Amino acid sequence: MSRTVLLSPAPPASLPGTVLTLNRRAAKRLGVRPLRLNDLPLGLVRAAGLDLASPALSQRMMTQVIREHLDVREPGLTARAMLGAVRELLRSGADLNELKQNSSARIAQLARLTLAYRDALQGRQLLDQVQVTQRATELVRPQLLSLSGYPRLLPDEQRFLNAACDEGSVLHLPWVDHPYFLENLDAAQYLESQGWMVKKIDVPVTALAGAFLGQAHGGGKLHILTSED
Repeated sequence: MSRTVLLSPAPPASLPGTVLTLNRRAAKRLGVRPLRLNDLPLGLVRAAGLDLASPALSQRMMTQVIREHLDVREPGLTARAMLGAVRELLRSGADLNELKQNSSARIAQLARLTLAYRDALQGRQLLDQVQVTQRATELVRPQLLSLSGYPRLLPDEQRFLNAACDEGSVLHLPWVDHPYFLENLDAAQYLESQGWMVKKIDVPVTALAGAFLGQAHGGGKLHILTSED
């Protein structure tokens, strides 16, 4: 039995295994208990003795890294300005030891700061929010999973689901032939390269009506309902 990505305007009436949904409404419609995609990685890293650094603690630790590595007048403001770039580099999974040797001084500096921040968290058995899914991908064991209600999946979420989903798993991603959904087509193509089967159901945008899709009155613009409530 293969793993399946279903690209369609609306999810199937039922899904196998443990079902991950964006919100309680979607879970109720499918008759399953509410469980979000980010709940699974967080549970895995906590079971491994790690925890998530709070936003305030992340900021304090980044400020300390700036204070130790840069000669700036306002380390707190610099840390706040740089934390986004540091997180993007952490999320990418790039080799930080290699990047700190980069010929670009800015890239090398960012890599050194990111490495110091990561090591500071690791010393406290903590992870930044962007590391959780990445670390969980290394810990997870395949199981029967399904997913529904997510407008799109980030690359690290795609990699996690590829590692976490056993045979028979089904991932539903919203799809119509509209630029808004091209990321979902890209996600399906990545998963297909990992051995998944992709089923695509094409429906004209003007024919859509359902829980996730609709059209603006008079403007012809697509509205995507993604509330987490």
